Amino acid sequence: MQFNNDECKVSEIAKEINRVIAGNETKKFQAAWINDWLESIGMLCRNADGQRIATSEGGDIGIKSHLKTSQKGDDYYLNLYSIQAQAFIYDNLRAIIDHHYSNK
Repeated sequence: MQFNNDECKVSEIAKEINRVIAGNETKKFQAAWINDWLESIGMLCRNADGQRIATSEGGDIGIKSHLKTSQKGDDYYLNLYSIQAQAFIYDNLRAIIDHHYSNK
């Protein structure tokens, strides 16, 4: 798998995983699976609005939550993943998949 050399969104990580597994006749990997797993191990948590944001542990591996404002004027958080965070996710793909299927 290739790393995004800059910070990237979780959807871009899922897209890279799907690029690598294309043709394997496997189910498409979902960004939500990554977020769910990261929340389950304490790297992300939900704020008062239910949005996922990085915890201090998530920050330690390179997840950064940036406060943004939508075109409608609503505030939201955008989580960006450093190369270190991307590597952590790639190294834990089996745990992410196991977590997804154990919670169905």
